[in-house]
Amino acid sequence: MNKKQTSNADDELVQFADETAGSSPGSEKAPVRPWSVLIIDDDEQVHSATEFALTGVQIQGRPLHLLHAFGEQDARHILATTADIAVIFLDVVMEREDSGLKLVKVIREELGLKEVRIILRTGQPGYAPELQAIRDYDINDYRNKSELTVTRLVTSLTSAIRSYEQIRALSYSRKGLEKIIQAAAELFEVRALETMAEGVLTQIAGMLGFPPHGVVCAQRGVPIDGSNSELFYVIGAVGKYSHAINKPLDALGSRPIETAIRMTIQQQQSLYTPEHTVLYLNSNGREEVVYIETDKVINPLDQQLLEVFAANISIGFSNVYLFQRLNFLAYNDPVTGLPNRRRLVDEMDLMKRDPSEPFQVLLVDIDHFSAIHDVFGTSLGDVVLRSVAERLLSRMPDICHLGRYGGDTLCLICNTEAFAPETVLQVFAEPFQVSGCVIPISVTMGGCASALGADGQELMKNAALALNRAKHSHRGHYLMYAEEMSTETRYRLDLLQSMRMAINEKQFQLYYQPQIDMETGQVTGAEALLRWMRPDGQMISPAEFIPLAEHSGLIMEIGAWVMQEAFRQQRQWIDEGLSNLKLSINISTHQLKPPTFSTDLQAALLAYQLDPSQIVLEMTESMIVDDEERAIQCLNEFKRMGFQIALDDFGTGFSSLAYLQRLPIHTLKVDRAFISNIGKLGHGERIAEMIVALSKLLQLNVIAEGIETAEQVRVTRSWGCRIAQGFLFAPAMPPGEFMAWVRQRNAAHDAKKQ
Repeated sequence: MNKKQTSNADDELVQFADETAGSSPGSEKAPVRPWSVLIIDDDEQVHSATEFALTGVQIQGRPLHLLHAFGEQDARHILATTADIAVIFLDVVMEREDSGLKLVKVIREELGLKEVRIILRTGQPGYAPELQAIRDYDINDYRNKSELTVTRLVTSLTSAIRSYEQIRALSYSRKGLEKIIQAAAELFEVRALETMAEGVLTQIAGMLGFPPHGVVCAQRGVPIDGSNSELFYVIGAVGKYSHAINKPLDALGSRPIETAIRMTIQQQQSLYTPEHTVLYLNSNGREEVVYIETDKVINPLDQQLLEVFAANISIGFSNVYLFQRLNFLAYNDPVTGLPNRRRLVDEMDLMKRDPSEPFQVLLVDIDHFSAIHDVFGTSLGDVVLRSVAERLLSRMPDICHLGRYGGDTLCLICNTEAFAPETVLQVFAEPFQVSGCVIPISVTMGGCASALGADGQELMKNAALALNRAKHSHRGHYLMYAEEMSTETRYRLDLLQSMRMAINEKQFQLYYQPQIDMETGQVTGAEALLRWMRPDGQMISPAEFIPLAEHSGLIMEIGAWVMQEAFRQQRQWIDEGLSNLKLSINISTHQLKPPTFSTDLQAALLAYQLDPSQIVLEMTESMIVDDEERAIQCLNEFKRMGFQIALDDFGTGFSSLAYLQRLPIHTLKVDRAFISNIGKLGHGERIAEMIVALSKLLQLNVIAEGIETAEQVRVTRSWGCRIAQGFLFAPAMPPGEFMAWVRQRNAAHDAKKQ
């Protein structure tokens, strides 16, 4: 190429460099970021010449900031401490012949700087790197120092900066996409929203070619529990704003940024200025704002691209919110906002890992909470529950954890040394002011020490056992769990399982205790009593299994069998000549609940051809008190059907003359507890005498239970009581023994008459 041609080529290169060095529209309105360029060379003259050649040069509207390193160690220090170096001019030969190439390896592999562009320069062409080294280490250009005229230097630098900018944008985009994808994988985790926001910010920064400094803010429903919904929260941040994540907007400490974000929300449209780009996002009524720090106004084409991006990203945010809301509900109670049982168990599992810090779990059950619901309604009941939670939170030590166990029961977990159940009871000494109502509230509690459970689930179970025991025997106070409670519970569970098998294997039997006319000595009837004998011969007391059967619901199946078996036995007695015996059958309150019970009784009567007047249905006082209206309705139906009705255990419960006169009963049974007091000091004998007198006034039959002595016979007869049953006459017997006993007694009675 001749001199003229060289000159023309240089002019073209100068023209090309000038075009790229022009400033972008609007850049004069705000200070712009310079391109950082590092010069690594052991020749001071090269540094001076390069700086002189690049003085005043701007590339893509941005000035240059030159950094100088005179050897490998200088370069290492600058590269390790300076961010965003765009281009490196690197001398191949410095301390050693291959110093430059070794430093390239350090830059790419050791320091991990993949984006910075490297232009190799050498004054000794014989030391030129091989093509493989240029390719492997991603070297942008290689020039002899003698070739680098001003125009070629600027041209090489411009090309390198363009390449750096493109690679940097791709890198930001890749990192942003990775974070967005990561957020999708973490939808159920607390950090998902933060990760999503960081990904969006990094992605936009890559698209625009700016360093990622920005925030994502939201207003409605953030935090996820909905508290302080009128405040703007920073749900994600990158760069110099990272400190403000999950804090209110004013934590940024920048009034201009706050103003720009609030203006964007108010106007519901994106905002583009030389200082920042603020995007408005809206999906399903939920609003977010993405703030990115810039140094120029984004061109219209990029603005359109960002609007499309924002529309799609808003859907992604909506999905993250949805999943995080589901996650919140999975671990928190929606009424109180407190941790739920599952989360409490997880917290106890974490606390159990440090056995040197013992703690207690205490279940706090609000007494008669159902009555509050009935009187004031569900809405006010929820308010009461929240009020109780708020007072506990305010009165308990900060180290205590409070959650909702379920229903009307809260749960406290607290360090043993800083906590005592008595302090919780004191919290409820004052009534609660709720919606203008003064509501006194008491609680019953059950607790367990951390040492008495292998994990959180077992601790919660043990505390629940203690609470159930307290509700039965320590209402308004508390009980702490003891291992004996589990032993008893396991026994009850074993008994329940055995009871299910006993029904299928027909281990239940009916025994019959005779009822005697004390005037004539004749057998007038019998009471059918349920007995359970296990295959090993062990007899289980009805006092043990009847309450368990009622609690578990098995009493329905057992009660149906008792009715059928008793009716069958009555039919057999009649067929064998014992037609004058009345048969008493005990009825459980649970059997009265199904509306089909009367129909079942009628069907059994027809099946066995029985006279209902020969059958006595016995109910206890407590059954009637539990649901008086339903009980009276059923008793009237039984009376209409022709059955005899007896009130068992009269005087031991909540006896009331008011309801007694409403009951369609035929017989009162005096409980054995009063009969056993005959001849002893106390009021028991007088109560029994009053019951007999009351029966006469109401024209009711009366039966004395538990007669064991001749003195008890004499006294009860003197009151006017004729019918009795008890061990003095005979215990309850299996059907065969009962038949033999009745026949023998009848035979003896007939012989005595002769």
